[in-house]
Amino acid sequence: MTKEEVRRLLEGRQYEGLLQAAGDSREMIEYLFSFLNTRDGLLRWRAIEGLGHVAARLSKHNPDAGRDIIQELLQCVDEADDSNWSVPEAVGEIVRNRPDLFAGFVPTLVSLYADERLRRGVIWAMGRIGKRQPQLIASGMTVLIKALEEPDPEIRGFAAWSLGEIAAQEAASALGALRSDHETVTIYEAGKLWQRTVGAVALDALANIRARA
Repeated sequence: MTKEEVRRLLEGRQYEGLLQAAGDSREMIEYLFSFLNTRDGLLRWRAIEGLGHVAARLSKHNPDAGRDIIQELLQCVDEADDSNWSVPEAVGEIVRNRPDLFAGFVPTLVSLYADERLRRGVIWAMGRIGKRQPQLIASGMTVLIKALEEPDPEIRGFAAWSLGEIAAQEAASALGALRSDHETVTIYEAGKLWQRTVGAVALDALANIRARA
């Protein structure tokens, strides 16, 4: 499969096609890595999702395959590679798809929050993992709730979204304080990029929390 064919599958969000083509091919992983720092925002997010699916499939018969991919992603941070801005999102997707194998990487993922370049991605990844396995990101809840007070509206908006995904009851009061926040944020969800106010994201998060109370 060529890189252009992988691009078309990602653009169509045809992850099953990716999985069928992946096999044990290292080439597929390299193609997905190359899209993690593309300027096309939607393609980048779909590459993050696609990598999560492919790594999970490869790990079904060889758990070391997924560990190697995560380790390679984390090395991008140490090497200050341009793709490092997608590292936490990609690691988060892999963990989300196979928490039984890769939950041990969550503390490392949360620790990346200290790097301002990666903060938004860490928050998104925590929401993705926490929706399925909230206990895995329990140690990072204080960080997420405090992020609601950050001056950067993207950080506030992503934190509100993440807390809603996790249905974090303890964040309800802090989320309520953001209802009148009119700054805008763009968040990837359900295959699309959505631009909304931080206040609207916070209200949706509160609704999710109440629905799952």
